[in-house]
Amino acid sequence: MTRLLALRSGDLAATVAPELGGRILSLTREGREVLWRNTDLLGPDLQPRVEPPSDPATGFGDWLNWGGDKSWVAPQGWEGPDHWHGPPDPTFDGGAFSVRTSMRTRSAW
Repeated sequence: MTRLLALRSGDLAATVAPELGGRILSLTREGREVLWRNTDLLGPDLQPRVEPPSDPATGFGDWLNWGGDKSWVAPQGWEGPDHWHGPPDPTFDGGAFSVRTSMRTRSAW
């Protein structure tokens, strides 16, 4: 079972899967989903219907598009050798991330 992290603030809720590349699998506002997800790969409980790759260093033929969204931390392009030609990338796209949580109280403005 894939560990999911649920975050909520007011009418905004996000579900993040650190083990699937740190991907946000669900983002709802006022109960309405705003992100696409691949229902062939993810069940309604956001758990994978297939086994995630044990080696994230896969090529395009093995890459699984879970849907959702994620941070894109590198420029991408194909114009020259200084451009990154991904995805997939074993760290950016498929690597497992760790999570550390903390609670902060916001002071009055």
